[in-house]
Amino acid sequence: MGAFSQLAVALSEAGIGAGSVLVFEAAGDNLGNGQAEDYRELVGSLQALVGAGGTLVVPTCTAAEGYPKPTFDPLLSPSEMGAFSEFFRHEPHVVRSHSATHSVAATGSHAEDLVEMHRYAAGRPTPWGEGPFGKGSPWDWLYEHNAWWVLLDAPWSDSPSVTYVQALYAERHAGITKDTCFPRFDTGTLIQEMERRGVIRRVSWDDHVIYVFETRRMVGAALELLETAPQSLNPAADFSAWVTTVGQIRRNGYTLAGVAKASITPPIPCLRWDGKEMTGVYRDLFARVVTLSYQEKRFALVLCALEAISSSLVNRLRNI
Repeated sequence: MGAFSQLAVALSEAGIGAGSVLVFEAAGDNLGNGQAEDYRELVGSLQALVGAGGTLVVPTCTAAEGYPKPTFDPLLSPSEMGAFSEFFRHEPHVVRSHSATHSVAATGSHAEDLVEMHRYAAGRPTPWGEGPFGKGSPWDWLYEHNAWWVLLDAPWSDSPSVTYVQALYAERHAGITKDTCFPRFDTGTLIQEMERRGVIRRVSWDDHVIYVFETRRMVGAALELLETAPQSLNPAADFSAWVTTVGQIRRNGYTLAGVAKASITPPIPCLRWDGKEMTGVYRDLFARVVTLSYQEKRFALVLCALEAISSSLVNRLRNI
């Protein structure tokens, strides 16, 4: 039995089998001799594992900094996810989604469905815009279909599985403050906790470090931990400060503010300030109000334009 066949057996024992959707991340430089024939053997073993009804997915992200970059082209833009990812996107019958930063390549029964709407995804804030992990993206599709996810020697810090969790968290907390802080934290701490809970499992194969998990379970557990104990994840300074602010808001409530204006132009005819009669309106007079409230405290400031009208009318307005 070949080395990659042994890997397929190990993944099968973890629960991955015929009909599965399998996301496979691998740095690639450590697989066999790093040659095309090794990668091709690996792809064949994984395709045999998920069968004709399954789908094999490989992230082909291009999110690394560096400008100027050529305009993204699914066929031409090289993957920045390692040698295996770059090899996979060139394979026959592999299709790739259209995202300038977080594309995926896929082959199998659901490949077209997976990638087709990435270009139009939107509505989920990230540092790369609202589209890469937006609603309708392949990452949503993988979550909804509870894809199996495998990381082989791949760094968690670059895994789109973690970035998807961050994007969902940012979406859920949008609007609490003027600007929602994208949740950056120590990825290693998160993974250790997910492994301790049994959400992520290690699989033995040769000398490689392999992690396996189901997307829904991992995403749900990670979001729950971010919600209940974000400080346990060694958050970045800006995220830690934002979490503290949100905690204060939830304990004490918001300071609410409101503004409004209304016309207070008196009916015509009426007396001017000098006792003469006004017969027309050149420009309306307005009352403008600003209100502030915090818990039981309320404050209102009303500014009225009272020029040009009689003092008796001014006094009446002031007493309303």
